[in-house]
Parts: sequence; structure tokens; C-alpha cells
Amino acid sequence: MKVLTHLIRHIHVGEWFPPRIADQWVDGFTINAERINDKRLQKIPDETRYQTNLVGTAVKKYKNMVNPTFISRAGLTAKDIIDKHSANLQRSYKKYEGKLKRAYETVDGVTAKRFKDAVTRSKELYAKGMAARTLPFTGTRADGLGIAPLVALWLTNDSIVEGVLSGMDKLIAGGPMMLMKPRRANSFKAAINQRIIQAGATIVKSMYDQAVIDSENDETNDMVDGFVNPALNLYKFKSDSPDCHINYVNAEVEGFYLEIKVTQK
Repeated sequence: MKVLTHLIRHIHVGEWFPPRIADQWVDGFTINAERINDKRLQKIPDETRYQTNLVGTAVKKYKNMVNPTFISRAGLTAKDIIDKHSANLQRSYKKYEGKLKRAYETVDGVTAKRFKDAVTRSKELYAKGMAARTLPFTGTRADGLGIAPLVALWLTNDSIVEGVLSGMDKLIAGGPMMLMKPRRANSFKAAINQRIIQAGATIVKSMYDQAVIDSENDETNDMVDGFVNPALNLYKFKSDSPDCHINYVNAEVEGFYLEIKVTQK
């Protein structure tokens, strides 16, 4: 038995957010306000398109969310509930159009002034959300990569990976390695990057509920195991395996971290 790599990255949620990112977010929306409205009008120029493009799609998605055998306390069947939801949406065009027309109209000589003001007011909320649920996992190229791109680079033995380790990382054994056949490396990078971000954000939103952590870790390890090169003769990736796993952990003393461990039989 040989440990090929064992790496821990501590994750500081909500503690770091470069101010320039929030400024860029505000600038992007305010500078492009007219273009955003033009695209909206191209897609939904009138009530007919509103009904087909927006209401029709929304009702289809809502229908998939309702258990067909469900009956409410008021005696409404699933069909009754879906029909009621659909009818409410179908009557909502004037309200939808009125709100957006008001948001994008020119006020005091400023085009889309209310929309731009709303974006500016949302700047702090956006920054807090990014600091808590996005940047801890993505990082930035300018400020340092987060855990998601680090995992993607580390397990594909990318040439730049050792240069992106930071003070938040603890290398216990081994080093970067190619976990899958090289031709699958790009597919793995895309899949694991998205999975680590999604799992981390879901865990944070749950306030680190252990059941949610376990569920997300199970999904991550199942996905990773499907990429493993059989020639490496590794133990199976499982969230409860002491030998091969990629797990988020929320410990009382160490805090929140992600652990990568890969062991060869």
C-alpha cells in the first residue's frame, strides 16, 4: 500500500473578497444596461412571446417538481395546483412588463436609472454572497486559485500546480499525479471543478449540516471514481474510505477544509 498523494486545503469562507470584483460587477451591469434591456425585448417583445418563451417553460419545469399523486390540505390535486400556477403566470404579463419598463426608463436624463441604482444598492449583498459561496472555492488568477481549480490541476499533474499551493495548503504525502488516462484529463478538470464548487456552496448554504456534507461527498467520490485509470490499481474512491477520497470536512478545531487522499494497493 502506497499513498500517492495526500493534500489538505483549509477554506476560509466569507473572509476574503477583492473590492475590485464588486466594482467590476456593478460596472458590467450599469455600462450594459441598455444592451441588457434590448436583448430582453428581442426575446420577449410582446405578450405572445411572454406566454410561449417564459410562461410555457416555467410551467413545464414546475410540473416536474410536483408529485403527481400529491393532494393538498385544501383538497387540491397536483393538476389543480399546476393549473392554478399556470393561470397566475398567464395573467402576469402587464405586471412583468410594467416593472421592467419602469426600471429601464430614463429618469433625470439617465437611461435605466432605477435599474442602475438597484445594481449599485446590491453591491454589498453581491460581495457577501461571492465571499461566502463562490470565491473560497474558485479563487481568482490574480489573487490565488481556490480549491476547485487546485484539485483539477493536482489530479491531472498539471505543470503549473505546485506553483499555486499556498499557506492554506498542507501537503502530507506524495505530490500531484495523473489520476485518469491522459485523454480524459480535460473532461475531468471540467467535471471536478464544477462539482467542488457546487458541493462547497451547498454545504455553506446548509450551515455545514453534516448530512449535507456526507451527501455531497458521496456524490463527489462517485464521480471521481468513474474517471480513475484502472492501471493505477487504486482503492475505490468512497467518502468513508480511509484510503481514497475527496471530502469536505468541518472539524471543531481545524475548521472547514477539503482533503484529497489517493492510495495505491
